[in-house]
Amino acid sequence: MNIIFLGMPMSGKTTIGKIVAEKLQFTFCDTDDLIGEKNNISIGKIIEQYGEEYFRQCEQELIRDYVSRDSHVISIGGGAVNMKTKEIIKKYRHRVWLKCSIEKLVGRYTPNKQIRPLLYNTTSIKRELETSLYERIPFYSECANIVINSYGSTRHDLADEVLLNINEKN
Repeated sequence: MNIIFLGMPMSGKTTIGKIVAEKLQFTFCDTDDLIGEKNNISIGKIIEQYGEEYFRQCEQELIRDYVSRDSHVISIGGGAVNMKTKEIIKKYRHRVWLKCSIEKLVGRYTPNKQIRPLLYNTTSIKRELETSLYERIPFYSECANIVINSYGSTRHDLADEVLLNINEKN
């Protein structure tokens, strides 16, 4: 069994994914971390030096690689769900979309070029997130087989809700 977390940046994919992996005694992986380690530089530097297309290609390769790994939980970037990856993502047994309000995302945002390079150079983080969400909702909706609304719940409650949904599907 494998699990993939998708959703907007700062929606809690990594935080909840780690808790779920720990409870299941699975290995947890975050594509941003793996890409940074592979290239030995930050995501911000990767995008700055090689471009967003290179970064997205690295994400796609990892998503494809991890689909065949059992006992793994993987968290992918918000923009990783697209035309090129959706069929691969649908091969994961459990595909969890963590939905989060724009207001909550904006509240969690800290300007950091190294961590959030694609959100760093904008005059309105709210407008940028709204535009991105509008473009991504069709892909998230098509790919996810578990949808969790993260409004007002603790991270442990969210992880328990994910696990409950996984158990119901098994």
